[in-house]
Amino acid sequence: MAAACLPTGLLGMGCGRTNEGSESGGSAGSAGSESAQDDGAYLELARAQCAYLERCDPDALHRFSKSSIAACVEYFSCMLDSRSSGEKFRDDDTLRGTCIDSLLSRSCPDPELEPVERFSYSTFSWSFPWGPACGQPTLEQLLAPPPDAPERGQACIDYGEVEACVEGSYCELEDVPRFGTLRCGVCQARVPVGEPCEESQQCAEGNRCAVGECQPPRLPGEACDAPEQCRFSNCEAGICGRSEYAPDPYADSLGQPCESSSDCGNQAALACADQRCQALSDLGESCATIPCRLGLSCVDDACQDQGCTLDPGERCQDFYCTHTLCTDGICEPLPDREEQACAVECAQGLVCSLGRCEEPAVRAVGASCDSDWDCDTGFCDRDVSEYCSGGSCSIPSCDRCGTCAELPKPSDCE
Repeated sequence: MAAACLPTGLLGMGCGRTNEGSESGGSAGSAGSESAQDDGAYLELARAQCAYLERCDPDALHRFSKSSIAACVEYFSCMLDSRSSGEKFRDDDTLRGTCIDSLLSRSCPDPELEPVERFSYSTFSWSFPWGPACGQPTLEQLLAPPPDAPERGQACIDYGEVEACVEGSYCELEDVPRFGTLRCGVCQARVPVGEPCEESQQCAEGNRCAVGECQPPRLPGEACDAPEQCRFSNCEAGICGRSEYAPDPYADSLGQPCESSSDCGNQAALACADQRCQALSDLGESCATIPCRLGLSCVDDACQDQGCTLDPGERCQDFYCTHTLCTDGICEPLPDREEQACAVECAQGLVCSLGRCEEPAVRAVGASCDSDWDCDTGFCDRDVSEYCSGGSCSIPSCDRCGTCAELPKPSDCE
């Protein structure tokens, strides 16, 4: 049976999974941990999450049954209790308290300037970024240079999006990779505002290279001559425009004509059906053409409350069950043999890859590889220089001609 949900006074509302295409492919996890109904470990945090949405993103509440706070609290308490990501809050009272305090007091992001930092936009409800105080670093923190990053004039190596040099510097790269797909370079001083540039990484942090000069990005409504001058690369009639992800109010978008859900004001609580933006289906309503609200599952073409998880033996529709496969309308146990069909995971130490169970690939140092993705270290040592030119590469597979190796260090570039 599915785990019980927290009683919040909303009769009939449970924490079953949604049938939204992007949500359903995930899983609510097993309900094996002690129920949050027993110890209340997550209830206060779930209330804080919903209070934050009510204060900063009220249109997000339309994603829940009856557009209610009670359904929101029930959904998040269930997600925290049934997902492994919630364990950090159960085990760390300090983190949980800090997160709650932050949610109740932090400033609200500007939906015009940070349009995707909205739960009313977020595709994956279970991975919404609640902030650093809740154990989720900001993008800036994730991309910041490591503490031992090389300084100006020292050798550097480009690992991808993470800054390769100390603050105030950038890595001027060689054209051809020296280690697999990795390119070496030298840390150079960033260019100040108003100085000539060729690419944005040369400019001081927070600025970009536009029309050959380092400039601060211009906000919506400011004058522009070229798209690259604008924060959202949108210059129309000499004025910087809004982001393509900026929201229109839910109430204004509801009932408007549409060709797809992307025409519905960037509101995740609306779906395009019969060429009109319509509210997500609620408990007992048809989900044949319109997805269910969060916390409900689409079964027999109707939105139903099935608890926190869809476990083996429970009714299901299409492909989606928690960790298992929906077969003939019933959630089946995890597949446990090679080549069996799988949804998310397999039993007996097998991994689910491209819909089939298989033995996990050997990814340790010394294993053969085609690309960096094949290695636990993130580095496949193979000569790809002949496939690279002008800073870009087009690398074919090679029947695992490379070898997984330790990631090169900037000192290896000297």
